Amino acid sequence: MKRTFYTLLLALLCGTGVARAQFVDDAVRLSLNHSYPSARAGALGLAYAGIADDFGATNINPAGLALIPNEEFSLGMQMHSTENTGLFLNNAFAVDDNSTALNHVAYAGKFDASDVANGTISLVYNFDTDFNQTFELSGFNSENSLIASWTAGAPSVSSPDDNIAYRLYLADTVNGAMFTPIGGQLLQESGVRESGGLHSLSGGMAFDVEENLAVGFAIRGNWGSYKYEREYVEIDQDNVYNELDTVGFTNVDFDRLSVVDRVEQDLAGLGFTLGMQSRYLNIMRFGFAISSPMFYTVEEDFSRTAVATFDNGDAFEDVTEGFNDYKISTAWTFSSGISFNIKGLVISGAAEYRTLNEISFEDGIDEVALLNRSIERVVDNQFNWGVGAEYNIPVLPIVVRGGFTHYDSPYADESFAGAREVISAGAGIYVAPNARFDTMVRSYSGSFLRTTYGDAMTNSALVDNQTLEVALQFHIRFGQ
Repeated sequence: MKRTFYTLLLALLCGTGVARAQFVDDAVRLSLNHSYPSARAGALGLAYAGIADDFGATNINPAGLALIPNEEFSLGMQMHSTENTGLFLNNAFAVDDNSTALNHVAYAGKFDASDVANGTISLVYNFDTDFNQTFELSGFNSENSLIASWTAGAPSVSSPDDNIAYRLYLADTVNGAMFTPIGGQLLQESGVRESGGLHSLSGGMAFDVEENLAVGFAIRGNWGSYKYEREYVEIDQDNVYNELDTVGFTNVDFDRLSVVDRVEQDLAGLGFTLGMQSRYLNIMRFGFAISSPMFYTVEEDFSRTAVATFDNGDAFEDVTEGFNDYKISTAWTFSSGISFNIKGLVISGAAEYRTLNEISFEDGIDEVALLNRSIERVVDNQFNWGVGAEYNIPVLPIVVRGGFTHYDSPYADESFAGAREVISAGAGIYVAPNARFDTMVRSYSGSFLRTTYGDAMTNSALVDNQTLEVALQFHIRFGQ
């Protein structure tokens, strides 16, 4: 698998093919937000937008901050566990990955805005997105190779040194065109490790403009990093390529090719959210919010180190390194939520619409325009919805919660990454009338397609993902 922007750059520099399914993956990855602001909100899922009555409302519907009675403080931790099973050439390999992080630190409190309106402010740190995951692929490919993809369709070349396969003595010019005899019959292995994450610091403000109507505003700054590492190997385990034909170049004494790709990105972004929330007594709430695109700056270091070894012991290395900086504008998000309180049982529902086909790359090298022209074809707008419930058990100091959320696939072709359904549950235990410990567990699964090299879909692998997330939260309100 080659990631989006890095794939394009290496294609330009090294003559590699480009994995079409991954053209806009960097921008899509930054546009999706399946995270949760707290254990309580995570247990309710997307349906939390219909309740939105604590600091978690800051980036979902900041108007809900107006429901905070006085002051509150919250602190939370999270654990993220994934199992990725890669299916490649009829072989399946499962890899586990786990990470633990501080989920949030938050404060919200009232202030006197004027003689006619009370205000609420919030300041929230969140660990928004965890990029950690790993998968491995291995199989015997009788028909295709990365080496062949480096030369496939190459025109007559006046400067063969521009081709990485030529520089590694794996290809040569035959009748004026680039050619390699290494077209398959190879053991192919790949290990991919992604790491990093996004953090956010948000400030929100809400006002009661009428007795049962509030409006709110929040500004959000994101920062973080993303790191991608892949080691890809092709091995002539059956010794098919065992001699060097110096005349017609029909064979070569190839033994092994190892390619290590690395990408490191530093990310920083800014966006805002506007919201309103109306209430009818203590029975019903309805809210609507608009979140702007996040405007990211990306600074990226990338490298490729390729080593080819031969039966006679010769080894040749090729190193490509570079740096690029560019901008990404993500999607607009329109969301609404509604909830009903029936004798202590709160039933909630919410929906959101993300304009993913409006994401774009800006201020990069000229060839990045190719990505923007692909977005409308590759990416699809996303409609997500969820339902949830929260119930305070009579007599006992316990509240239970649960939710179901459906996320559409962000791709027009769902084979690249299918829809995702999240099941969540949690509970809160009051240790004092105004202090509570909350827990959350949520689980989801899905599949995504990764192209190992080139454009051919035959050189792709299906990865099945199983994810489990657990969170713990301490929440206290003062002066209540």
